[in-house]
Amino acid sequence: AALKEADALGLAGAEYDVAKSKVAAISSLRDASTLGALEAALKEADALGVTGAEYDTAKSKVTAISSLRDTSTLGALEAALKEADALGLAGAEYDVAKSKVAAISSLRDASTLGALE
Repeated sequence: AALKEADALGLAGAEYDVAKSKVAAISSLRDASTLGALEAALKEADALGVTGAEYDTAKSKVTAISSLRDTSTLGALEAALKEADALGLAGAEYDVAKSKVAAISSLRDASTLGALE
């Protein structure tokens, strides 16, 4: 709303430029889905002093992706996948975690030597 009003009034200057940068940073926080993109967007937001729901959600996504990448027990993987699903995450870390769950489940369910090998 403030940027629209400033545009309508033909305003420009440092404050206007910072506000436009903050809008871009918040959009990046909202749209980023990979770990690298999220970390870059958070770094930019930190530099601009951006806070709020989009910032908090991006931080939660970074934590969720890190959990997907670093977790190796079935229960922890399932919890991390549930959190990732709730945040709408996808990508390589998510796919690897799903594969880990499938592999652990196969190991748990295997009962013959052939299945275990």
